[in-house]
Amino acid sequence: MNEKKLLRVFISSVSFVLSLIAFKMVLIFFWGITFFPYMGEWLEKIRGLIVSTGFVSGFLAGIYVYRKAYGYLEKELADRL
Repeated sequence: MNEKKLLRVFISSVSFVLSLIAFKMVLIFFWGITFFPYMGEWLEKIRGLIVSTGFVSGFLAGIYVYRKAYGYLEKELADRL
């Protein structure tokens, strides 16, 4: 039973991170299509935006995974005591 819960937390965490990555890739694709003629002057702004969204999404994914794992461990310890 506990392995199933741990597997569910792991799968949901991985799927959340993959969905963030896919969302960023879609945004990068549409930005590339929209700003293609102006790529020379927009390159630095887009690069900065991609880096900042990468940091923010990585941070949020880390918080999500930590809270899921911590909640699971806290509940597991409460059940054992």
